[in-house]
Amino acid sequence: MRVLINFQHRKGWNIHTLAEDCKTPLGPWRDVASEETMLRLFRYLGATDEAMEQAERELRMWSRGGIHIDVPSDRLYLLGMGNKAGLHV
Repeated sequence: MRVLINFQHRKGWNIHTLAEDCKTPLGPWRDVASEETMLRLFRYLGATDEAMEQAERELRMWSRGGIHIDVPSDRLYLLGMGNKAGLHV
């Protein structure tokens, strides 16, 4: 599933997932322990090298941004969109 993950630093790192249309919320806001953890999460979810470069650039410039990722259905639970078995709740 192609999603947009918005990220920002506001009293800690937070991410929020939207549908590909960039309007429809798909999951709750999630707290992330650190910038490094967030970048590892993006890579694990399937971010391309280009998407990672863009996210890292936005992190350096603004401490916020967004990244489009084609997330496999068995990993959507990490974004609060299903359970570990890949089934939508």
